[in-house]
Order: sequence, then structure tokens, then C-alpha cells
Amino acid sequence: MNRHAIVLAAAGLLLTTLAGPVEAQTGATPLGGARVANGLTTSGSATTGALLFVGPDLKNQFLFCSATLIGCRTAVTAARCVCFGADKGSDCQNFVDDAEIPELADLRVYFPHAGIFHVRKISIAPNFKEGVRADIAVLRLSEKVTGIHPAKLNTQTTPPPGTKGIISGFGGDNDFFRFGAIKRTGNVEIAECPNIILEPASTCWNYDAEVGFPGDDSTTCPGDEGGPLFVDLGKGKVLAGLHVDNRPDCQPDSVGIDVNVYKNRAWLQAAGGADINNEICDSVPFGGLPHVGDDNVIVQHVEHKLPRTRRKARFDFVVPSRTRLMRIAVNGDNQAKGDYDVYVAFNRKARKGDNDCQVRGVGQFAVCEFEPPSDGEINVLVQHVRLKQGLGNSRFEVTVSAFREPPVGPLPEPPERLRIEERSSTRRMLTWRDASNNEEGFLIQRKVGNDINEFFDYKLLPANSELFLDRIEADLIFTYRVRAFNEFGVSRFSNFCISDEVKPNRPRRFRASSVSPTVVEVIWRDRSDNESGFLVQRRKKGQNDNQWVRLGKVGQNATAYVDTEVVPKTVYEYRVRAQGRPGNCVENSRWSNLLEIDTSKPASEQ
Repeated sequence: MNRHAIVLAAAGLLLTTLAGPVEAQTGATPLGGARVANGLTTSGSATTGALLFVGPDLKNQFLFCSATLIGCRTAVTAARCVCFGADKGSDCQNFVDDAEIPELADLRVYFPHAGIFHVRKISIAPNFKEGVRADIAVLRLSEKVTGIHPAKLNTQTTPPPGTKGIISGFGGDNDFFRFGAIKRTGNVEIAECPNIILEPASTCWNYDAEVGFPGDDSTTCPGDEGGPLFVDLGKGKVLAGLHVDNRPDCQPDSVGIDVNVYKNRAWLQAAGGADINNEICDSVPFGGLPHVGDDNVIVQHVEHKLPRTRRKARFDFVVPSRTRLMRIAVNGDNQAKGDYDVYVAFNRKARKGDNDCQVRGVGQFAVCEFEPPSDGEINVLVQHVRLKQGLGNSRFEVTVSAFREPPVGPLPEPPERLRIEERSSTRRMLTWRDASNNEEGFLIQRKVGNDINEFFDYKLLPANSELFLDRIEADLIFTYRVRAFNEFGVSRFSNFCISDEVKPNRPRRFRASSVSPTVVEVIWRDRSDNESGFLVQRRKKGQNDNQWVRLGKVGQNATAYVDTEVVPKTVYEYRVRAQGRPGNCVENSRWSNLLEIDTSKPASEQ
């Protein structure tokens, strides 16, 4: 079969070939506001999309809001993102003088795992009034989004205060909107809405609430307007809110405000129709694609910063065997304005004049799609064509999604004994045992913290790998797990390990506290705060290392052990070590000093 390349560019047709983009019509220019100011970048949250506006020159396209996929052809966002100056939804829909709505030809929705889609129809809640009520709009897309499970609406209850949630969006990481277009996520905690909120159907949270592990940036500004708030009320993750506002400057005492999906569910279900009941958008047995999060989808992701002195960077990605379709998506901030030109080539360096796909001159977003891709590796060259200089670094991310055929043969065995070791404050060494002989490679997944956040594909390693050195930001905490893959599919996951798990310190000052002919008490100094307990061993003097006797394990923070099984007039040797946490992700401490005890002598003579 000949490889077929498709280019999806934010300023061109939804599906075009390498011939140039098609000119878009003009319309009202929308404005965006709220953002995840200090969240973490992610290749997860697959249903979170970027709402794009395309200007008259095909280069003036930009992000202005976020959206969430809730059906195979249906997305939802804030009404204020697509209706400006209207008091009522009917005003906006009827194009009265005091309201503007962008031309449909000017709107796109970008999903990194799926592509760029035209908006065919906009439905706005009939009682919408910006800043007051029903700030919801349903977007009907031009064609089906494949490879993503649509988000489920919250139809259970209003999330009570104290409920943990996850927000995401494509906003900036500080108070300047121009840094937007990088997908970010963070943790929040539902709180009571302040009295100034007029909309009774709102869901709120405090920025300064401590949620999750340190470093996951959960106490910052909300995601882009229209972006999602997800919670789990006991039946899986559901869409509970849409960001519509944030207090000025995103101060710690501010409150994030979302439209309450549960209280607006009737209108959302009516506007979305039967499409929002879809949990899958392709049926694999009937030739459809698997979905992100399924075993047959492997995602590779990289975030990169270009300093002012550099304008391009290139990356290599693996093409897993059995890949039926591969999508390469690039989105970058507009710090220095201009375009992100993208060139993709298989098994060679991509160049302007030598590539298998190129997207040029269309702004911040681009997607190349191959069905099927060539075997081997792909090289991606990203070049930032800046219109303004001296504005600092520019940043972009590359997401490569490989959709594979169903397995038809033996799967590899899962990796065993995943361990983690702290090499420095910013480096963690992962090691495991390769338990299979038919793997093609290993996939490492990672997530922030260890509670409500979701795992996402992080790194691909070649066959026979048994270690990986990860560089992390100081004070960030990640959870890791590893699985093997081959041409037939993926193995089960290994055990998981957390990056703040470090080897306990060796006990010090191990000595005898009291000695009698039949009882010995030993004591030590506990120098760790992460041990699960202490193991004490004993042997007769002169015996070899195979003759140590396990006396028992005492609990966390213990500093003494009493041995009541000694024999009079006998010389023993004792040792103690701190034990790692359950799960064996870190090694135990080194053994203490060797302590010699003669039961015929008191402790003062030992």
C-alpha cells in the first residue's frame, strides 16, 4: 500500500494535500481570558482542544479559548468565546446589532491526537448572559473526531466543596496571554462560590487550596475559558464544569469560576443530541481506530524551548510496528509571533526541500497524518519563523500518536521489579528486569503525583532496555510505570514507583543497651523519615554470611530491639538496616556497623 500523507493546518482546509492552504473568510475577532497560569504541560487530557480563530491573511490565526470533546462530532466551550456583547443567546444567534458571532469558516478546533476540525454549527444556551448565566456553547464539527474517547457529562450531582478536580486548557503560564497554545493541566479543590457570583449554577474553587503533591501547580489560575473541569464522583471521570472567569491577576485569594455542567445538563443533552451518548467514535472490529488510552495507541510527546538565538529544532520518534495510522501534531506559543513551519521525513533528516509532509505559513498549529506510515523512525523539524525579535524564548510541543492494528500473536511478559533511585534533586534512575524475549521495546508512562492525575505515555526505549535516567524539575513528584510492547501488542504494566522514594539512610550508633545471659537489647539511631521499618539479624561469631538469622522486623521510627532467644556464654554478631517502602521501588539501606556481643559480659563491657 502506498503511504498517504495528509496535512491538517489551522489556516487551511481540514484535509488538504501539500498544495497550499485555501483562503478563509473573515469574521468578528474574539478575545480570551482565563488560563492555567502555572499548570504542567501534558500529552494527556485528550478531549481538551484549542479553539482557533483564522484571520484574513491565513497567518493571523491564533488560540483564543479551549473546548472539550463530548461526542464524536460535538465539542463544548464557553458561550462568551463565540458570542460577544450579547445579553441573550437568541440575540447572538440572530446577529442583532449588539452581538457578534464569528463566521463559521473562521473557527477551528485543534486536538493534538486527532487533528484540526472546522466548526459547522454553533448552539448557544437560550438564557445566556455573559457573566450572569448559562455561559455554554455547543459546537458541531464538520466531521467525526477519531482516536479519542469523548468526555462524559456529569449527570450525577453538583460536586460538593472539597471534591478534588483536574483542570486543563491551552492558556499561558503567566498573566500574559501571548504565552498560550501549550496544553497544561493542574489540580484544584471545589469550594463555595463567593457572594459576588450572580450565576447560581456555578462551580468554584480556591487557588490557594493545597491539592495533590508539591509541584503539580494546583493552586494557580484556571484553564482557558471554555476549558474543562473534570471530577470523579464515584463512577469515573466526568466533565463537571467549563471555565468562564477568573479573578484579576490570579492572586492566591482568588476563586476560579466554572459553569456547572450538572445544572445545565438538560440543555446540553438536547443541543448535543444522540452524539454525546457515544463513548467510542470508531469500532475497531469494523475497521475503526483504537482510542488514546487504549493498549493499541502509543503516544510520544516532547516540549521544547527555543532561545532567541535559535529558530529551529529537530526530533526523532519511533514508528512502532503494526502502526496503521500516525499523527504528528505541533502547537507553539506566540511569544515572538510568526509561524511554526513543520517538516516530517521517514528514516532521514527532514528538510525544506526533502520531506514526506510539510506545513508552512499557517501560524501556531499544524498536523501531518500518515496512513500507513513507513517503518523505522520519523524525523520532525520545527522552525519558528519569527515576525518579532527580542521577545525571549519561544516554546512548542510535538505530539506523535501511533494507532496500531489489534494484536494477533503472543504478547511480551511485563517488566519485573521496577526500582527508582535518586541521583540528584533533578535526576531519577529507573531500573527493571526484562522478563520477556520477544519485546520490540519498552514504554514508560508517567503522571504527576500519585492520586487523581492520569498516566500518559512518556518515553519509548529499545528492546532489552533495563534502565532510564529521567530529568525532572526540583520539587516535582512523578509516578512511573513500565510496560513492554511488540508487534502484537503490549504487556501488563510493572509495579509503579514514585520519584520521591529514596533509599533510607543507614542506621547509625548501633550498640548494646543491656545484656544478660538470656536477653540482649540493641539500640540504634534512626536517620531516615521514609523507612517502612527496621530488620534485625543475628549470627554466632565465626559463621558465614549464609547463616544470618532474621530475628524480626520492627516498625517505622523504631530505635530498639529485644532478643530473648540468646544462649548464655555465647558470642553473637548483630546488624540492622532500614527497610524501603512496600512495593520495593527503592532498595533497603546499607547494613549498620557490625555489633559483637558476649552474653557472659554486661553491656558496659561490650
